[in-house]
Amino acid sequence: MLCRDWCCVVIGAIEPTNSQEQAPVLCSQCLGPASAAADGSISCGYCGHRDVLPHEQQQRAREVARRVRHAALAAAQLQGAEAALGHIFESPWAFVRAAGLFIVVAFIAGGYSLISAWQIWNTAPVSVRTSLIINTAMFPAAVGGFALSICVALAIARRSYRRAVRPLLFARAPLQPGLPARCRACGGPLPDGRDAFVMCRYCNTQSLVTPELERDRVQLLQGEQRFYTDRAHRVVAATTSLPNTQRILLVSCLLIYGLMIGLAALSNALLPS
Repeated sequence: MLCRDWCCVVIGAIEPTNSQEQAPVLCSQCLGPASAAADGSISCGYCGHRDVLPHEQQQRAREVARRVRHAALAAAQLQGAEAALGHIFESPWAFVRAAGLFIVVAFIAGGYSLISAWQIWNTAPVSVRTSLIINTAMFPAAVGGFALSICVALAIARRSYRRAVRPLLFARAPLQPGLPARCRACGGPLPDGRDAFVMCRYCNTQSLVTPELERDRVQLLQGEQRFYTDRAHRVVAATTSLPNTQRILLVSCLLIYGLMIGLAALSNALLPS
């Protein structure tokens, strides 16, 4: 039986940045959202664990905040370059934004080089015309090749991201149709946002919110039930780190661009002198 609600405790005095906000109460065993009675007793709808919160209000708020922080530490956090790449990979215009400037520069440089080469084409000896074409195309090709290497490297890194990283970032599905998605770390309701990643107001964890959450809501809730139950029994461990997507991107970009430069140099060397 899935837990359909959670008790909230005001933590304004404990967390000044979340003034007047209410943090979800979590099970101390599996860190899943749990229901709490007026006397502070907690019954987890995921793993069945029961415990009691402190009766004094400030101690209770501290305990709730401690559990929320613990849940955030147990979840893989999207930070720094990985956060930037995550936003890029979730954007439909990511490749255009990443390589668009280089593509424009390549076209401008190519047009300028073509005009310059055309002026000396008719007067150049036939034997050097092939070299003239290659030398003219080198700079535009270098800039365009860099843009192409970025696009290909992004495609490789994005594939790795979708396979190994993206599944770890999904928000929890809404408990009912029309309700907001929930934080993947603490289970609190997420605020509305236009971006694919929404930051939790309680634990500052970024969760990925997509239409898949509403479409596959029932299956995701069942999977959530299994996840918290397994974590309570130590079947699954906390995932605190993400695969290094930025390393994959950098290595792919260098290899592809190096290959293009090598091919250009080889073509130039094979030309008849």
